[in-house]
Amino acid sequence: MKNILFKILKSFIIVYFIVGLFLYLFQDLFLFHNARYVPHNYKTINIKSKDNIDIKIIVLNPGKKTGVIYLMGNAGSYVYAAERLTQIDRNKKYTYYIMNYRGFSAEKGIPSQKAIENDVLRLYDTIKNRHENIIVVGRSIGSYFATYLATKRKVDKLILLTPFDSVLNLAKDKFKIYPITLMLKEDFNTLDIIDKVDSNISIILADNDTVVPYKNSKNLIDHINQKSVVQVENTTHLNLLWKRKGKVALSKALNTFFY
Repeated sequence: MKNILFKILKSFIIVYFIVGLFLYLFQDLFLFHNARYVPHNYKTINIKSKDNIDIKIIVLNPGKKTGVIYLMGNAGSYVYAAERLTQIDRNKKYTYYIMNYRGFSAEKGIPSQKAIENDVLRLYDTIKNRHENIIVVGRSIGSYFATYLATKRKVDKLILLTPFDSVLNLAKDKFKIYPITLMLKEDFNTLDIIDKVDSNISIILADNDTVVPYKNSKNLIDHINQKSVVQVENTTHLNLLWKRKGKVALSKALNTFFY
């Protein structure tokens, strides 16, 4: 009996360490799902990154008074984000800049927290003088980068779609038996910087979000003073902007940024 228990314990320890090693070594694969290239006919510009990589940006409706920087989630193509924004702003009221993260869609570079932080600052500095007002929209992991940008540059409004408090807190809940605090290389801690944002904040949540649990969004929301919060019915983390109600919620947030 003791031998059987010892073998079971030994097997558990071996599996525990193998899975833990996999999580540590390949955590970037969980954070960034580098999308395949999707052909499109949208106008694009390149910005040169701090480390001399060309970052592609889709530009919709150039020349408008208000510019909107859109920072997508950690999966999918920026082309799909452009399609959604085209549907949301049919009157072409704003100019949109939709960033293709480094390493996505067969582009050069490796995505990382620090590298993309620098990229979004480069994007802002490139387009800031083209517009009287700047709105920043961040979705999922893009909500961290949008918040980071709003702490470093003047932003007229910040809109966060399905945001979270930190990747560290998300990972702790998903991998409870591992010392995630020691294992995680990058924490994307929105909670730690949200109080430095000096603009109005609109938050849009999906009511059936299984990727970012409500408690992680609420923990962030509770630390924001000046805000509006909308939870869209019958939507998930993935289809929020595919649903009509989600599109309407983002359209309203964009069109009421001065209040």
